[in-house]
Amino acid sequence: LVLPGSRLYILRPKGFGKSKLVSDLASLLEGGEKAEKRFNGSWLQKHKPVLLRQPQQVVVTFDVESASCGTSPPLLSQLEHQALLHGVDVAEAIGDFDNSGACGSSSSDGDDRVKQMERAFCSLFRALAKKTGKVSVLVDGIDAPFLHSTLP
Repeated sequence: LVLPGSRLYILRPKGFGKSKLVSDLASLLEGGEKAEKRFNGSWLQKHKPVLLRQPQQVVVTFDVESASCGTSPPLLSQLEHQALLHGVDVAEAIGDFDNSGACGSSSSDGDDRVKQMERAFCSLFRALAKKTGKVSVLVDGIDAPFLHSTLP
């Protein structure tokens, strides 16, 4: 299911359990006590308990739907939270990022913001990979911007 460098896209209609699946996948990839508790009594516990016992890798999660324009927490806040959660300093990469006008900014300001966000994400992922070896990035709500722009 999960190979190094691979991407897995799960596209299903709204309300069909994508967020729950992302949460379960995060627990499985993290392993340890949290995974054992979450999958207690499941097929995995009965047939593949080694997958649940040992911590396997760092999992970084983002929710694009909650980061959409005008809602909180913005994507930058989620990035900062993940960095803090995993003991990584991304302050230099984030710099003086202005979160306030991200949706209504001019084209050049928007381009600068995109580059700054890219640097911040790369900084987080590189630092985590260097620190832990394996990093999984799970993104939920990736279809939200499309759905919000096409639905009346």
